[in-house]
Amino acid sequence: MITADSSFQAVARTTAAELEKLRTLPAVPLTIVATVAFTVVFTAALGGPSEEPPLLQIIPFMQVGIILLGILPAAHEYAGSQFRTTLAAEPHRGHLLLGKTLAASIVVFLAVILAVGGGVLMAMMSGSNGSSTPGDDASRFLGAGVYLVLTGVFSHLVTVTVRYMVPALVGLLALVVVFPPMIAAVTDHARWLPGEAGGVLYRSQPDAVLGPVSGALVLVGWILAAGVLAAVVMHRRDG
Repeated sequence: MITADSSFQAVARTTAAELEKLRTLPAVPLTIVATVAFTVVFTAALGGPSEEPPLLQIIPFMQVGIILLGILPAAHEYAGSQFRTTLAAEPHRGHLLLGKTLAASIVVFLAVILAVGGGVLMAMMSGSNGSSTPGDDASRFLGAGVYLVLTGVFSHLVTVTVRYMVPALVGLLALVVVFPPMIAAVTDHARWLPGEAGGVLYRSQPDAVLGPVSGALVLVGWILAAGVLAAVVMHRRDG
């Protein structure tokens, strides 16, 4: 019989093991460094007085690195036979999925903290000004960070289902980055797509229907749907 304590210990053990694997996967720290460097450099390049803080102007480009960071923990498992080895170490697929998702979430969270923090610090050093209400800018920076973290988690869960990096990356970039602005030019229903709904958390233009909280809830709904699909697919696959 599986108890709550044993389940917690199994998930904690799996999370720690996944974090150790990600620490030794070269693509993960490289993606983090590249995302942070991009944020700092372009925040400095866009520096100077402006109505829109430079950091918030580059969020659509920053999210590409975060999406890739969400993809890597799941995609690298299927590049060889590593997933079967992982499954042998933790045969309970529910514990495995939760542990892998927690590990990916921790890595994404740390990357977002470094990137957004670095961007804010560079903006302060370069004298970049956003709106005349610093409190509003601060809440938008926080919203941008929440949006990026949720996007990374969503990307990870989608990749658990898709399994392979290239189709996952192409599909997620299309769903989150490329298609939403194109669809928004044609119909207001684009607001229900993950990128558009989550964008309400940091954009200056208000949405007629969604606010920051409801936009975040829509994005969380996408994450829950992706999580349910990932759990079903993982339990039905042989390896």
